[in-house]
Amino acid sequence: MPGSIHRSFRNTEMLVDLALLVIAFESAHFFRFMLSSLVPNIPPIASLDSFGWVLFFLIPTAVVVLSQSQLYECSQRRAELPYFKSLIKCLVTITVVLMAFLYIMKASDIARGVTILFFPFALAILGTKFLTRPTWRQWLTHLKWDELAFLLVAAKEEVAGLQEEVRQLMHVPPVFVGEVTQDNHLTKRIEEMLDQHHVDCVLVSSVKLPFLEVQELVNACEREGVEVWVVTDFIRTSIARAEFDELSGRPLLIFKSTPGDSWQLLVKRLVDLVVSLVALIVLFPVFFLIAASIRVDSPGPVFFTQLRSGRRGRTFTMLKFRSMVTNAAMRQEELRMFNIMSGPVFKVENDPRITKIGRFLRRTSLDELPQLWNVLLGDMSLVGPRPLPVYETERFENLAHRRRLSVKPGITGLWQIRGRNEVKQFEDWVKLDLEYIDNWSIWLDLKILLETIPIVLHGLGAK
Repeated sequence: MPGSIHRSFRNTEMLVDLALLVIAFESAHFFRFMLSSLVPNIPPIASLDSFGWVLFFLIPTAVVVLSQSQLYECSQRRAELPYFKSLIKCLVTITVVLMAFLYIMKASDIARGVTILFFPFALAILGTKFLTRPTWRQWLTHLKWDELAFLLVAAKEEVAGLQEEVRQLMHVPPVFVGEVTQDNHLTKRIEEMLDQHHVDCVLVSSVKLPFLEVQELVNACEREGVEVWVVTDFIRTSIARAEFDELSGRPLLIFKSTPGDSWQLLVKRLVDLVVSLVALIVLFPVFFLIAASIRVDSPGPVFFTQLRSGRRGRTFTMLKFRSMVTNAAMRQEELRMFNIMSGPVFKVENDPRITKIGRFLRRTSLDELPQLWNVLLGDMSLVGPRPLPVYETERFENLAHRRRLSVKPGITGLWQIRGRNEVKQFEDWVKLDLEYIDNWSIWLDLKILLETIPIVLHGLGAK
């Protein structure tokens, strides 16, 4: 229920914002239309009826951008500065995408004037809505809109905290009809309170309650048809997010510390498939030239293959263009003293095992291109933590490092765009991987891919 309330308010607020964005677009068009009538030097534009089709692009674009932003989390927290930062970011994205769309559709007259004016109008209208939220919240309160009456069951020292958490959840101030603290007749006391007051929901903090008492309390509320929220923070986590489901009709509490199944993961896989397939076809001549160069430069196979650890530690054979001499693995031990990385990872600056063409391939990251085949097969993704050799993951001393194996490995990631050659501590490398996992979204993948391009073009790959 708390989650559904939050989603309900979020969806309602988004619908309101979409309506306000349409009003902002129409206002921008009206202003630009009137401006051309009042100022002779400004060319006229067509009426809004001629550009109504633009809304069929604006609304879906806004839905995608708003739903993936932090805008409504900031709104929920009533945090003004973070809200306006997120709002400006959303509006800039929507404006740029809309302008590009109108340019492609050759609607240059509306693209230049109306789209530029759309941004300040939208910022003013949505910003005003946010700043006046105490007024419309008070108006909703007078209408008794979704007003919920709560009965709290908790220790005395927990009551104030629970009340504040419920207030933060609800856009309309809740009503607290009473508090029941722990005593020897808890269930009986609850039944009396339910008879004496109009109660919509009983909120129970189960931290200091025996399971049997919680069971009896839930049964008492069930008999009277009153909803019960049980706070189950007797299991405390720092990363994992809790989800509820059922197993054969029994309540099931699930803790997830990785991105859950969503449309974004589906989009991620579709992007991986399309990009890897197209890139393999388009870059085939490049593959041929690189293969020929490797053959001419040094004896040995064109491709380097190695068992790497994938998602959940499943092994797969990763492909790379060979950039080292063929006996590189046998010479690793003699170079152990020059390892610049801490932990299980092996890395040497100016590695003498690298061939001439191999040094160029590494600097330009061209040696990574065959991994597009691994992406196509589903062993890897375009973006994700770098896959480590199996023998390195087997040497993990800190079990928390294995969480980097909870998602598919990638060709590029945060480590690559934040100075792969400057990171010397394996702990720092893992922190970047976990930061990616904890904050993953399809937009973060897109940002990493875009930031990878200049790094590759400037030859800032591996040394």
